[in-house]
Amino acid sequence: MKVPSKLAIALFVLLPSLAGGSPPDDAKIVVFVTTVKQESPLQITGFRLPDKVGGAPVLVLRNVSGKQILDFHVAAVVGNPEADARRDAERPIATNTNSSNLDWPQERAIPPNNEREAHENILRSHTLASWGGRLHSSCLHVAAIVLSVEFDDGTRWQLENIQDQQIWKSSLRSDSTKSCDRSPAMESALKEWDGPAGNAETGSPSHLDTRTVQSYSVTCPLRNLEGKLVAICPW
Repeated sequence: MKVPSKLAIALFVLLPSLAGGSPPDDAKIVVFVTTVKQESPLQITGFRLPDKVGGAPVLVLRNVSGKQILDFHVAAVVGNPEADARRDAERPIATNTNSSNLDWPQERAIPPNNEREAHENILRSHTLASWGGRLHSSCLHVAAIVLSVEFDDGTRWQLENIQDQQIWKSSLRSDSTKSCDRSPAMESALKEWDGPAGNAETGSPSHLDTRTVQSYSVTCPLRNLEGKLVAICPW
């Protein structure tokens, strides 16, 4: 889902001045992100939230193999938990990027049986919130998973096709739909909203607790900007 260039610029240049506005009809996108156990030589054991607004959360990872890891790729599997319960939704979407490997290459190497912390761009709050438009959902359930691992002996581990959706489903909880809003006001807002999102006061301190957690959530209100609805995430 591509944000028009003029709107994208407006989001990151003008949003600081909108911090005090009120969301239309209290419409908001709630994003829940969780770790999930998977059969992989590299395990995601937790997250540390960013210390700056708009920053990338940090993954806490453990190499459970006896080999040196040279590189790895992670995906955020995003889906609508309420629609999954109704069995009438789009399948969860595995979204991944190579930008983290390029931005922080020194974080991708992990010694055998050792831990490492690594930034992950795909977990930026506004990036995840923007999927609410495509999935037509006020609540997004996100499972962070390992897609592939490259070892120093030339071998490679790769997640098999379709397994990402199975892993996402296994990460759902009994209360996964509690933040879903199916009110007429929210339905109307989702029809108007095409998915663009940003942050207010990008680059300022987030004032978040940066201790390691296994899951977290972020709420992004929908607000009017130049006649369009956009999701504005607090960090």
